[in-house]
Amino acid sequence: MKTWFLSLLMGLTLALNGGCRLPGRPTNADIVPKPADVRDFVAIYNLNCAGCHGTDGKGNAALGLANPVYLTIASDETIRRAIASGVKKSLMPAFAKSAGGTLTDEQIEILVHEMRARWAKPDEMLGANPPLYVAVEPGNAERGADAFATFCAGCHGAGGKGAA
Repeated sequence: MKTWFLSLLMGLTLALNGGCRLPGRPTNADIVPKPADVRDFVAIYNLNCAGCHGTDGKGNAALGLANPVYLTIASDETIRRAIASGVKKSLMPAFAKSAGGTLTDEQIEILVHEMRARWAKPDEMLGANPPLYVAVEPGNAERGADAFATFCAGCHGAGGKGAA
C-alpha cells in the first residue's frame, strides 16, 4: 500500500478517535454510584430518612429530626442505634447492612454527625436541664404516668397512640 494512504488512514483514525468520546460511552457523570459508595449526607438522608422524617428533618409521619430538644437529649449512640437497629414496636426499620438494611456503618456515622452539625442548636438549650432520652436507672411508674398525662397526652393521647 502506498505510504500516503496509510498516513491518511492513520490521520483520520486519530482525528476521529483522539480525544473524542465514542457515542453511547458513559461519562463519569453518567455513572450512578453504588449505594454503599454514597457519602453525601443530603443524598443518604433523602433516600432513607426524608420519607418519614420530612425534608430537611422537619418531620412528616415520624419525629422531626431537626429538633434541637431531641438532639440535646439523644446521644450519638442513641441516634446511631435507632438508625442501625430500628426501634422496636414502632415503624422505624433497621437501616444497617448488618441488620438487613442498606446503609454501611460509615453512612450511619455521616447521618449522625451531620444531623447534629446541621440541626442541633445548643445555644437554645442553655440553662435547661432536660432528661436523658434513654433512662440509665429504673423509673417510678406512678410519677411517669403523671408526667405523661401532664406533658404528653395532649398530643399523644392518653394511651400514647395519638390524640383522637
